[in-house]
Amino acid sequence: MRGNFDTPDPPKYLRASQLDGFQRSLVVTLRHLINGDVIAHADTLTTWTKGKRPRRPWFKSNPWDIGRDALFARDNLVRDFGVRLFYTLSLLAPCAPPKDTPIPARFPVTLPANAPAEGPSYFLGVFAPNSTKVTLHPAHHDVLAVHCPRLPSTIQASPPASEIPAHPLCLPDPQSYALLSQYMYTHRQDLLLASLLPPGSLPSNPFPTTAHLSSSPKTAEEIHSQLLVVAESLAKDFTQHKLLGGLSTVHGLWKNTVALGVDDDGLWEVIHAAWGVYLTAAGWTDSRLHLRKGELIPGYQ
Repeated sequence: MRGNFDTPDPPKYLRASQLDGFQRSLVVTLRHLINGDVIAHADTLTTWTKGKRPRRPWFKSNPWDIGRDALFARDNLVRDFGVRLFYTLSLLAPCAPPKDTPIPARFPVTLPANAPAEGPSYFLGVFAPNSTKVTLHPAHHDVLAVHCPRLPSTIQASPPASEIPAHPLCLPDPQSYALLSQYMYTHRQDLLLASLLPPGSLPSNPFPTTAHLSSSPKTAEEIHSQLLVVAESLAKDFTQHKLLGGLSTVHGLWKNTVALGVDDDGLWEVIHAAWGVYLTAAGWTDSRLHLRKGELIPGYQ
């Protein structure tokens, strides 16, 4: 319930063309994708043409170009404080207010004396357009500020206190916000990929176990063969319905990333990798698609 949140209509950026793509239903199979036609998929997925992935938006005057100084600040924040700040958040788990209960303007926050970092700046009341369900997520403003240039201007920094404010945040896919939040704090590609794929489906994670920073090298081409192994395993163990459900989660993460303007190479590498794995596995489950072994759709680059 939105309660006493004074929530406006969804911001205009949520109506942008990048977010309109996945509103139609997907019919039959992935055949039209392989053939180069437009496909649609039930409930959450939408239209794609051959070889297209969840695209990373780029404009002539890119509002996401945060500059070297900001990248330096983001790297330092993640490297020196990210894990400790994220652990502090884990002491305040996300929660959903009871139905039909007004959401207070401020919430009391109590952290143990041995908490490794300062408490959150505020709670984000995350909700979807045309929905009354709100989930509260604690957040540190510094982390969001260096990652999310499209964060609504109404969400301002506030010092840690015994009571912190709650701010409404309309996102296209509230369910996947926790995944994006974890990445913004830790920059751990391996953890994000493991969260996007079914438990136990990664015999060995192709991404490093260290934080991805702006100076990190691009993922090696060898990851292609590892992702193919994962896709083949998923095709054997999961129905196409389950695989397309996983694809829906990846797409939800992509929508939130676009909405908030998170421009990070490591994040986009994982989104493209998970998308390719699920789409390829779903293709292999349908013999009519004639998908060649060793072919990853869309090609990981």
